[in-house]
Amino acid sequence: MARIAYNWNMTITEIKTRVHQRIEHLSEAQIKKLYTMMDQEFPEGIEKPNKPKKRQLGTMPGLVKYMAPDFNEPLEDFKEYMPE
Repeated sequence: MARIAYNWNMTITEIKTRVHQRIEHLSEAQIKKLYTMMDQEFPEGIEKPNKPKKRQLGTMPGLVKYMAPDFNEPLEDFKEYMPE
């Protein structure tokens, strides 16, 4: 198998474009062989994005430094909408 020298001046985008162009011209057998070679060369596969961790309540004690004494009291602006 002939090896092609890597052009160190190419950007990742250019490399990806060339790879896609070359894959389009491969036969089905060649694509299967390429897939097998890639699987052997990179067994970890494609990295999956990390799922965000579930947030847990109470993990930042002391963050709120002040809370008004009437924090839970109804707001004056909404008095007209509240039942008496």
